[in-house]
Amino acid sequence: MTIPVPLPLARRIASDLANRHDVTLLFPDTFPDSLVSDALVPIVTLAYHAGGNTRITKAQVDQSVSFTLPGVPGVALDLLSLIPPVYGIPVGTVLRGACASLKRTVIRLSPDACTAGGELLTTLCHELAHAAGIERNGIAGTLAYVVPEGRAGAEGPAYGQTLAGMVYLSGADVRTAVTQIKAIIGGYAMDAAAETLTGLMVDQTAASIEAGAAIGGPWAEIAEALRAGGVDVSGVPT
Repeated sequence: MTIPVPLPLARRIASDLANRHDVTLLFPDTFPDSLVSDALVPIVTLAYHAGGNTRITKAQVDQSVSFTLPGVPGVALDLLSLIPPVYGIPVGTVLRGACASLKRTVIRLSPDACTAGGELLTTLCHELAHAAGIERNGIAGTLAYVVPEGRAGAEGPAYGQTLAGMVYLSGADVRTAVTQIKAIIGGYAMDAAAETLTGLMVDQTAASIEAGAAIGGPWAEIAEALRAGGVDVSGVPT
């Protein structure tokens, strides 16, 4: 099935859900240039490089990568400085500098993610899962992301949400979408065990979709918001 979503409705749903979860949502046309260009995009680019993907450029991140970063209050900022350099990159220092300017968790949607309503909401599913993890685990979860097991714990649920969006909003075949997602996961510089664990979490979501079971989390909220907005989601299990 495919659920057509007008882009204005998708933006409104995204804004409403961000407010519900106390998250600052940055659309491409509302980016504060200094924050995004000088702090957020560079730290995400560094994270890619630290993970071994040294070919990605700042311009590519700026155009194509959506991400979530925590707002870190008070003394917790100093804990970020304890993150050691990775591949010579001062990850802790740079992350501290970026998060110091954030009053609360920030989701940044890339220009590429905002070209169509379905793509926007699929991306939002993923990023809201990260925001929920930050709310649940706090600074400890942010620190844990630097190790493979921490990335698995964050990305498994998030990519499960991505899968739901791909299947229900874009009409993707479940198994084809799983294969595509696992190829992306392979770029996260996890060890074999962590990558397998992440894939198993995605497989669990796939099995639920194939069984006709309801998918919870951000996707459930988005489906309900679409229904309230007059979109036919009768084919989505609830």
